[in-house]
Amino acid sequence: MKNLFLIYILACMTSLFLFTSCEENTDQAIKVKPDTTKEITTRTIEDCEDCPNVHCCCAIELLDGETADLLFCGVYTAMIGTPCGPFTPPGNCPTVSGTSSTISLGGSNPTRGLFCVGTGGAFRLEYLGVETVSIRITCQYDDVTPDWEYINLEEDDVLYFDSNGGCFLIECN
Repeated sequence: MKNLFLIYILACMTSLFLFTSCEENTDQAIKVKPDTTKEITTRTIEDCEDCPNVHCCCAIELLDGETADLLFCGVYTAMIGTPCGPFTPPGNCPTVSGTSSTISLGGSNPTRGLFCVGTGGAFRLEYLGVETVSIRITCQYDDVTPDWEYINLEEDDVLYFDSNGGCFLIECN
């Protein structure tokens, strides 16, 4: 009789354990909702640290004029561009190709834009505006005293630059 009572208690305890154990969840997928509080922005170079290794950190600034839309070929701006080139610059500069990127300066945009150029690489700059603007450009932006090139751009101007095996810009002409 004593054994029957122990078997009864053991059966009750086992049943209690089975019915109160973790219930099986048929929906095991983790559902993540997108963060709707953050605004989607385009990718840009915000700091010289955003440039890939062995790239020069370059800056272009609008000095005079309302706005300047500049189309580049052969630079890295963190944007997905369309293929461009090959272009053969004047002088001894190497052929330019890669992806195209547009940097817009002034108006509702900042007056300075950053981009990266591979060390020793060349790039093409095309001015898409109609009014004459003054800009300055350097590929030594992360230096304490960068060497700036000062340029006036007019409608449909196309310029080529070579970073001369380092980050010193030389205009191809």
